[in-house]
Amino acid sequence: MRRVLAGAAVSAALTAVPAAADLQNANLWIGLGNGVDGFLINEDTGEAWMTGVCLKSIAAVESTGSGWVSHTVETVSVGRGVTVLDQTFVLNPDPSAPSITVQNRTRGGVQTFPAVVEGDCQSSSACRARLNAPVC
Repeated sequence: MRRVLAGAAVSAALTAVPAAADLQNANLWIGLGNGVDGFLINEDTGEAWMTGVCLKSIAAVESTGSGWVSHTVETVSVGRGVTVLDQTFVLNPDPSAPSITVQNRTRGGVQTFPAVVEGDCQSSSACRARLNAPVC
């Protein structure tokens, strides 16, 4: 998962949309146990950013009632060429079993990873630190 998230964040830098000022209002982080790779979400606006070595805007998330879904299509660099990466991120913050599911529509396949949730980015120092990462 770390390679999926970090690789997508780094290689998509060519087409990354700058993070909006609304990033500072993100109020939920769901990510891997390493505390770095994951997603910041503004639950009021649906804006979302992938976290990792840098912050990268992704398509807005839609609430499913029990979680969030983002369908993101982008052009990424792969070696000396470029390709279209078509992914759906399903972010499930359920306290009993939080998870991140990545569906790759380009190559096929689905991967689900256990996750950690921080639900108050305004008071969490770890979450606030993620907001200060460089933008891809």
